[in-house]
Amino acid sequence: MLNIIENILIILSMLISLSVIYVSNPIQSLLSLIVSFALSSMLFMILGIEFISLLVFLIYVGAIAVLFLFIIMMLNLKRF
Repeated sequence: MLNIIENILIILSMLISLSVIYVSNPIQSLLSLIVSFALSSMLFMILGIEFISLLVFLIYVGAIAVLFLFIIMMLNLKRF
């Protein structure tokens, strides 16, 4: 059962990571990046690496992605 959940998380993470590249709207791309970071954090949690999972979630989602969001909103980027 755990193997099935791991495979589902890996496939979802790959699809969301592709959407980060191919979505033309920068806000949607950033939200896809946040979901990708959260999925990788969940994968670390399932693998039993709780400390790394917490670090990935706090540092990448909590700090870097929010900083990118503020930068995009301050620059008023709607589309490329």
